[in-house]
Amino acid sequence: MKDRIQNYLPNLKESWMLVLVLLFGGFVCQGLFLWVVRTCCPDQEWLTKAVSYVMLFLPLLAVVNYRCRNLDTFPQTHPSFGIPLSVPLQSRLPKWVVYLLLLLSVPCLALLSEGLIAWLPAPEWFNQLMQELTGGNLWINLLSVAVLAPLLEEFFCRGLVLRGLLRHATPTRAILWSAFIFAIIHLNPWQALPAFLMGIFFGWVYYRTGSLWTAIFLHATNNGLCVLIPNLFPQLGSDYRLTDLCSETLPVWVCYAAATVLLLVIIRILHQNTQPLVIQSHESK
Repeated sequence: MKDRIQNYLPNLKESWMLVLVLLFGGFVCQGLFLWVVRTCCPDQEWLTKAVSYVMLFLPLLAVVNYRCRNLDTFPQTHPSFGIPLSVPLQSRLPKWVVYLLLLLSVPCLALLSEGLIAWLPAPEWFNQLMQELTGGNLWINLLSVAVLAPLLEEFFCRGLVLRGLLRHATPTRAILWSAFIFAIIHLNPWQALPAFLMGIFFGWVYYRTGSLWTAIFLHATNNGLCVLIPNLFPQLGSDYRLTDLCSETLPVWVCYAAATVLLLVIIRILHQNTQPLVIQSHESK
């Protein structure tokens, strides 16, 4: 699959088919696994959190492997057709500078996401669910939320969906559709809206750098903050906001304005110092 996946470029229709495989097949697989774990060894937190998340993606990975193994039946198997899953980061800036800029962009995106959903307060049951996901063993949470989730979700949303759509649509439409799919798989509006905003940025960075690891780094940093902040600042509660950390010294609007300006500066610097993926042709859909 590693050698052939660059030729597996799903269009929008097949991308939605993969979403259905993930949501329905994945939940069945994960549900069966959790039932077995809770029946046989209910105290194994690492199984119920970390391993069960991998189970969610098993049907998707199986389908992708099947499609890659049968690429000989597809007309797009010509070597010039494929797009690499990931290439080494290409930038006129040193790599450490690029990753520093990406690191700085994450809290900016998080702050702007908070402003986006300020009109949609999460219900108590959702806050309780988030508290359960980030509660318990810190290292297990980091493994599940900040390592496995970014690896699997970025492989799907950017490595498969966006990379495929870049062959079949314009870059703008491909990035927007992949961000929308990234939002949909979260299955709730309180995460979907921020995920859509972040998905646009993650997709743009992947398109500009060609490196899937840049998107994984962004995703892992964001998720890592979501796990670490409640542990470092337990007084904030499960429904905390990043603005709570600076509201005592700065007005909220200043936080939003500073985040917007810094993010725009980062985008401009990256745009000037990176080259987008080379796509030989596309079909507008």
